[in-house]
Amino acid sequence: MSSGASEIKAENVQKDALVNFHGKGFVITEENGNYYLEYQLARHGGGSRKFEINKAVYDDAKTGEHTISELLKKPNLYKFDIPENDVI
Repeated sequence: MSSGASEIKAENVQKDALVNFHGKGFVITEENGNYYLEYQLARHGGGSRKFEINKAVYDDAKTGEHTISELLKKPNLYKFDIPENDVI
């Protein structure tokens, strides 16, 4: 991979889901044809937030050129940055 990003199989995601780590503080996955963005929350107790994204955002995140803040601003994904999308 030319971007220097790593791809691994992770135990904490659905079986056969390819996990792509790109950028700092977020993970993007493709699971059964759907794309997801997951990132760590900066709050007491930690945790993470995960929600579905479209292929354009997925492809943009794969470049490794963006921070989580930049990814959330571009297609106005802040509307999904809500507690209902927290991963327990």
